[in-house]
Amino acid sequence: PAQRAVMHMPWWEQGVEKTKRMVISYDNLIVRLWLSGAIMPYVDGGYAHDVTVATTSPSGHPADIPDPSGGAHVDSLIDSKGLPPIPHQYWVDRLGFQQTDPVTDFRSGGVLSLAMLVHIVEACPHVHCRFFPSG
Repeated sequence: PAQRAVMHMPWWEQGVEKTKRMVISYDNLIVRLWLSGAIMPYVDGGYAHDVTVATTSPSGHPADIPDPSGGAHVDSLIDSKGLPPIPHQYWVDRLGFQQTDPVTDFRSGGVLSLAMLVHIVEACPHVHCRFFPSG
């Protein structure tokens, strides 16, 4: 019963409902935070109308995601391992971290802090956008 009550929480690996394995996945959370907080909100104007999304990946590996505006694809900058670029300036400019490597900001909050950030950018974008000058 307790497991069913927390199954919807954002820190479990995708598909927990089917697998019944409640595994916390750092990689899953960091990718979701990157895509939902640093890439998708900026497509088609998004939070910051003066910010443009990079169209080429510095790693040289294409990782395009569909542009909701119906135009060209937007490069997510996800590398060949399926992870976002660390370090990268978007962690500071678009997600509000103090450094270009987000791990340095978690300190003792750990994966719970990461899970809460994922929740804010995915479920409460109106809250996330308030932390930026254009919000």
